[in-house]
Amino acid sequence: MLVSAAHSKGRAVQRKPAELIGPEQYMQLLQALLDAARGLDPAPQCVVGMKRSGLFPAVFLSHQLELPMLVQSELKGLKRGKFDCVLLVDTTAWKGNSLRKAALKLERAGCARIHTLVMYARRDPPPSAPGLHFLCQADSIPRFWYE
Repeated sequence: MLVSAAHSKGRAVQRKPAELIGPEQYMQLLQALLDAARGLDPAPQCVVGMKRSGLFPAVFLSHQLELPMLVQSELKGLKRGKFDCVLLVDTTAWKGNSLRKAALKLERAGCARIHTLVMYARRDPPPSAPGLHFLCQADSIPRFWYE
């Protein structure tokens, strides 16, 4: 097994290699995201995709759920009160910083409920993001075949 070393305060820290997610597994994860999104209560009124890795899942969910989709960069100009419940989507949540920033913009636009749905969340320590739902936990950020 390959192990990479990172240095923290002069010590080598052993980490597992990042899992590689291939196209077939990615499609299964998209279907699992869809199943999870369909079970959310209350149901979201729109899907917001985080830039880069969250855009394809957001487009997929938007089409399948027949909901409008926004890109994270559009949140600053979002009309106040347009949506009460939003689904925020990304492939991974590691620390949760980007998700929290997007959620804050949604809250400022009057969104009362934010569901955050990701494929992978960091195992330890877990990320902090509002309404976080995840499919899997990981010890290292997974790599996707398209990277």
